[in-house]
Amino acid sequence: LALWVYSDSFGSCPDGHCTLISKGNTNASPYGYWLIANGSGTLRFTIADGASETSVYGGTLSTGAWHHVAATFDGTTAVLYLDGVDSGSASLGHGIAYNSDPFIAGAVPDRRYDHYGYLEEVILYDWALNSDQLGDLFDWYDDADGDGFNQADDCDPDDPAIYPGAPEVCDGADNDCDGDVDEGYDADGDG
Repeated sequence: LALWVYSDSFGSCPDGHCTLISKGNTNASPYGYWLIANGSGTLRFTIADGASETSVYGGTLSTGAWHHVAATFDGTTAVLYLDGVDSGSASLGHGIAYNSDPFIAGAVPDRRYDHYGYLEEVILYDWALNSDQLGDLFDWYDDADGDGFNQADDCDPDDPAIYPGAPEVCDGADNDCDGDVDEGYDADGDG
């Protein structure tokens, strides 16, 4: 699973558990999976099968900033990613016990551990993405050229002078990303 997270506070979360994603029961015989940030922002991905429960810890979120968080499980290994980088992994001797509980973003079913902030672009895959795929997913939203627009919105993510709304220049490029090249510079209309 993958999502973007913006946290206002971790100290406000009940018992220091800020739930990002939950699918399952966290009580007496836990089953399902949970992606949680603790009271200091450290990520935890927990997988349970009703008898066994294993957690992977890694990466620390900060408040007041967007972070890309992902967690994968391929049947034997669980991995946490923060901003496109592997931040922790563990081998599991058990799987996930599936259930009829809802898939919830920002809370657990009984609302004990709500997240304070925003979650966006929540994606649940039915296979485990590898590190290259998760890096590409993060990079798609990254602003590599520093012009204030990520790769998903920037028509030339490698040139900081080309972005949506940039001034158009007579240079053979679509500087303002509107689909037209050098508009306003062909005064006589001869192309």
